[in-house]
Amino acid sequence: MQTFPKSNCLCVAVAGIIGVFSIFAKPPEPEQAMQRFVDMFTAQDAPGVLKVIHPDILSGKEIGIAEVENFLKRFRTNLLKLESNRLDQRMKSEDGETERFTASLVFRGPVLAPQYPNPSTLSMTLLWVLEDGQWWLERPLSINYTVTSNESFPTRAQREAANEFEAARGVLAKLGFKSGQDHQGLSRRTPGNATAQYKELERLYDQERGPKGIDSSARGVEVLLKAAARDRGGLTELYHDDFGADSNTRRKPVPWAMFRDYVAAATQRGKTLEKQNNSKGAERIYRSIISLGQQFAEEAEGFSFVNWGLTFQKHGAQELARVLPSTRNDEKQRILAFANLSSRRLDSLQTAFNCVDDMTDYRSLQASMTAAEQGDDMIFRPWGINTLAILALKGAPANEEAMKAAGGMVLVTNPTMQKTASMKLDELASKDPVKIKAFIDAQRTWVRKHKIYGEAQGFR
Repeated sequence: MQTFPKSNCLCVAVAGIIGVFSIFAKPPEPEQAMQRFVDMFTAQDAPGVLKVIHPDILSGKEIGIAEVENFLKRFRTNLLKLESNRLDQRMKSEDGETERFTASLVFRGPVLAPQYPNPSTLSMTLLWVLEDGQWWLERPLSINYTVTSNESFPTRAQREAANEFEAARGVLAKLGFKSGQDHQGLSRRTPGNATAQYKELERLYDQERGPKGIDSSARGVEVLLKAAARDRGGLTELYHDDFGADSNTRRKPVPWAMFRDYVAAATQRGKTLEKQNNSKGAERIYRSIISLGQQFAEEAEGFSFVNWGLTFQKHGAQELARVLPSTRNDEKQRILAFANLSSRRLDSLQTAFNCVDDMTDYRSLQASMTAAEQGDDMIFRPWGINTLAILALKGAPANEEAMKAAGGMVLVTNPTMQKTASMKLDELASKDPVKIKAFIDAQRTWVRKHKIYGEAQGFR
């Protein structure tokens, strides 16, 4: 029988006792884990931060030392000063075996841009999990910088955006969305609507799309061309507007990527036919693309319908004018005029939309208020209300200089601007306590429940 020296036996015994004690040792408190993280975070200790990240995240190679180092430098964490460290919630899984907690950290940060002279604030919400007697950082739930602004409404930039919006709408009113020119270049129409073809196209899209889009020889291209030749698209029977289906239908969002990819494939097929000296075949394709755009424009269900409709009309008309021979010069000139009209409409539409959509420093506030007041405008009014809800509840993005200095998303809080947006929504709801109030309430609810701006989701 093998024997061991007494000193070795003592070491084994001590090791066993320590092992037993470690099993029953009380895990560190969440506050201790958080403080340790704060110390390493503000010291830009990337290896230390990496050691508290859950092993599953590291083993999956989702993040490594280079990503953590880059994050800490980009966010200049060595300039941060902890202002609050709050344990938000402790929770256990249904079986009681896994324990987690969420905690919020607030740091006082540097001044990020001259337009925001007060120190910035970095807010973080982190999710931790207890495993093997240690608290591990499972993932950040949100990370974002905030700055404050005391500017009064309206600012010069807001007035400029509002004036630009009114001017663009004025141009659209003069151009109109319908005219005699709109039927230039359309393919020969067949009776009925195209809902069956568009349903088939959706099924084919899942099979035919690849990393480079749709092949020009794909069967779905011919299905698209046949659908575009119908009298009516029937698009609003299948798809809802920009802000969701009404409660009485099962309509879906428009699969814009599908239409974009098949139009691109159809265009490529047309150019292939041109190379084969089949100009009539190419002409048929380009006329069908114009007809597709016409279907969307005729069934206009909000901004996106009109935007894509005009885009397809312009694209098809430009390709058709290019392929028509000089012997048909009169027709060629008519198609070119229609392409130019579509382009002018599209430019004015997108200019007006950008005035409502550019929320940087609350720039779109006044334009959005104007858009939201247009009772008969179903293109810009819904977006104006949506923008007001976002500005009222979530604030606005900071300017590019602040974003660059922070290394990520920066939000601007301005109580005056946010109150102005909220009061306008209340005013609109009071004027139409049924339909518009319901839409405003839905937008407010959606904004509250969703992350609107691109907050950092990890230490990358």
